[in-house]
Amino acid sequence: MSRLRQAAQAARSAFRAQQQTRSYSLLDKLSKQAKDAVNKTKEAAEELQKEQLQQLKNQAAAATSSLGERVQQAASNAQQLAKDTVDELKKQNSPGGAAGSTAGGGSAGSAEGQPQPPPGSAEQQQQQQQQQQRDGAGEQQGGGGAAPGGDGQQPGAEAGTKQKAAPPSVAQRLKSFASAAAQEIIRTVQSEQTVASALRGSSAKASNVQTASTDALAVSKQQQSAWQRQYEEMRGKLGSHPFFARMRGLNLGDNPVFSKGREVGESIRERWETSDSTFVHRIQDAVDSLQTESEQARALREIRARDPSFDMVDFLRSLRDDVQVVIKAYLESNEDIIREHCSPEMIERLTGIMRAQKQQGLVPDPTLLDTSEVELVDLKFLDEEPIVVVQFTCQQINCTRDSFGNVVDGQADEVHRVYYYWALQQEKEGYVGADGAYHPPRWQLREMLIRGMHHLL
Repeated sequence: MSRLRQAAQAARSAFRAQQQTRSYSLLDKLSKQAKDAVNKTKEAAEELQKEQLQQLKNQAAAATSSLGERVQQAASNAQQLAKDTVDELKKQNSPGGAAGSTAGGGSAGSAEGQPQPPPGSAEQQQQQQQQQQRDGAGEQQGGGGAAPGGDGQQPGAEAGTKQKAAPPSVAQRLKSFASAAAQEIIRTVQSEQTVASALRGSSAKASNVQTASTDALAVSKQQQSAWQRQYEEMRGKLGSHPFFARMRGLNLGDNPVFSKGREVGESIRERWETSDSTFVHRIQDAVDSLQTESEQARALREIRARDPSFDMVDFLRSLRDDVQVVIKAYLESNEDIIREHCSPEMIERLTGIMRAQKQQGLVPDPTLLDTSEVELVDLKFLDEEPIVVVQFTCQQINCTRDSFGNVVDGQADEVHRVYYYWALQQEKEGYVGADGAYHPPRWQLREMLIRGMHHLL
């Protein structure tokens, strides 16, 4: 009997060891699958980021090429305009000069062909008067382009009335072309620049906005996505089929087989959810991590729920101008700009630092030499508010002076590259601007962190 008991115990221990090895192998497989899923997610995110960066590069190249084409077109138009102007001037001057020379030649020929009267006689005086009249007629023909003829003041007047609308001069044409080319270049460059600020919005807030005193509710129909529309269409098609209509008519709730199966399924689910096994807990955690929505997705969904027109690429591009404004205001101790761009917590912190520097008589150098592109780091929730974390670098002069202008820290020509982290928080509601229009929620600077710096020059 003792041998049988020992054999049974050995068999039990072997069975338990076999079960443990199987469970460990299954756990290893699940952990490998989870790691593979995480790696695939990271690769997909990196590919998406690369695609966005490539799109930005393509947009910049397209904008540069369009600007170059417009400048070349403006230059070709300038050359063509100058050429047309010169040709027109040649056409205007050639008939007058020919007429003047013809008139002059005719008068000279007539003067040479006739015998010269003695000087001082009446005939000589008459000839001189006729010569003066012919010279005046020739000048009128050359300047106004009149018909030839020495006795014709009336034809010259008629030609002058016909040419009242004189063409513009060369200087006027060049001036008008230069203004048109400048406006075209300005319009091209401004079309690529951002119109609105990311932190201040496209318009200032109106101070005299009166809200309506009503408790009426407005019901708006939520727009369905493409997947939801396809699901509804498929559901409608299947619901109209005779087989499914017949199945809906059957009352399976009173069937003992279905009721017993439902009870068995509920008991199995209860055991699974209330199990104390570590193996079951690991499986549940893996399933939850695959099925639940990530924090970045929830934050982006909340941002777009508040602002349906939100675009991350345009937001980061417009944020670069705000970076220069806020950093320079912080270095210059400009509290008005800080209050306009930052949240209440950040306003209190930055104004405290700036006031402490003023009390100590310290004045940092506010010079910003360069600002890099703003890069997205993370999307998360902080106090149930969506937060966008970005990073950028600034080239600054590392020099602090006292109230007398003496350098107390750094040097006047010492350039540092400073690495910043910004956390931006979106407001809950939109606002009515000074233009009377409703604008989407603005963004505020919630946190600012200097994560490092290094010496450049």
